[in-house]
Parts: sequence; structure tokens; C-alpha cells
Amino acid sequence: MSEREGIARLTAEDVPELDDSEFGTSDKYYCRIFEQDAWGYWKQISCSGNVASENDCAWKVPKDGAYGWTRRPC
Repeated sequence: MSEREGIARLTAEDVPELDDSEFGTSDKYYCRIFEQDAWGYWKQISCSGNVASENDCAWKVPKDGAYGWTRRPC
């Protein structure tokens, strides 16, 4: 997991689109990057299946952004 200050890890409770319960135990994960809009809602700005680890995903996040590490495809 990331140690970057100001970077949040979102879950399905934060963004329902991150719920991957229907995808079972797939080994394939996707890195979704989010930024917060003026009203405080998280908006996805990118998604990639070519990220080696959750930590690598976190390092792609812009300052004050967030990421989701999920089995749900882009």
C-alpha cells in the first residue's frame, strides 16, 4: 500500500463502481485513478489494467487524488 501523503485509497463504499464481488478470485486487477470535484464527489479520470501492483497504482495518482484497486474491468 502507498505511503504517499494526501493519496487516498477508495473502496466500494466510497465509489460503488469499485465493487468487484461478482468477479470472484480473479488475479487480474485494475488501477482506477480519481480526483474530487468541487462538490466533494470522486470522479474517475483514468483506468488501466497494465499496472503491476497496488503500490504502482498509488504512485500514478496526482496530488490530493485517490485510487481504487479492483478486479472490476475498466
